[in-house]
Amino acid sequence: MRILSISGQNIASLAAPFRIDFTTAPLAGAGLFAITGETGAGKSSILDAMCLALYGDAPRLSAGARGDKVPDAAGEEISAADSRAILRRGAATGWAEVRFTGRDGADYIARWQARRARDRVEGKLQSVARSLARAADGQVLAAQTQAVSEQVAALTGLSYEEFRRTVLLAQGDFDAFLRADTGERAALLEKVTGTGLYRAVSIRVYERTEAARAAHAQLLARAAEHRLLDDAARAALTEEIAAKTAATEAAAAERAGLTEALARHRRHAEAQAQLQTAAAALAGAETRQAEAGPARAQLERLERAAP
Repeated sequence: MRILSISGQNIASLAAPFRIDFTTAPLAGAGLFAITGETGAGKSSILDAMCLALYGDAPRLSAGARGDKVPDAAGEEISAADSRAILRRGAATGWAEVRFTGRDGADYIARWQARRARDRVEGKLQSVARSLARAADGQVLAAQTQAVSEQVAALTGLSYEEFRRTVLLAQGDFDAFLRADTGERAALLEKVTGTGLYRAVSIRVYERTEAARAAHAQLLARAAEHRLLDDAARAALTEEIAAKTAATEAAAAERAGLTEALARHRRHAEAQAQLQTAAAALAGAETRQAEAGPARAQLERLERAAP
């Protein structure tokens, strides 16, 4: 988000129309500048105008209790937290406008306006009018208070409280911060910047660190229970390992021999079975040969008689 310009009229002590353009000289090239002036000159009113245009609220409205009442020119009382209380006394209408660049890179115009009935100084205050428009073509994107606030928060990435704590530090909070002692200053810093979350994260990190240290200490204690072997015991283990390694190699050789013997036995059994099959076939052939004796003798006689 980037503020491009702030303008308005009849905002607190600022009666005449004003416009501060950050895109033109001399502010365009100023990386850092100060708003100075006498008390009541309208320094805070410029910041109020920026907050009113964007969020419809201002830090000075949050300074008092929400239940406080202030008199109005129309003869009625309004809440001290009512944004219309910033309207300059003796003015029938007042407005604030901010031109800014959103997170999407486009420029937008946020506007806030308060007016009295019939545009008369003694007229009754009317409802605040707010709008959000696209700067490129002037198209109004939202014209209701809640919708404008939601759109501005989405385009800037900041809610009003986040904007007030990060972009705009209220004078009362800053003065209290300077006068506080170290402990109170830390509490105020958390309040202003909303960094209480980081304190909770720090506590959890500390607790997890302590738990990790305790676990590490337990592991060290367990490691201390194991002692290293002396030279004699280590030599004995080395000899035992060598003996077992030799035994393992001998067993492997014996297993290879047994495997080969088992294979020979299997081949012998197969040969025995084949031999029995061949003997049975031979016996059957001899039987058939004996049965064919008379026929063979007859065949021999026929062969001799054939010529």
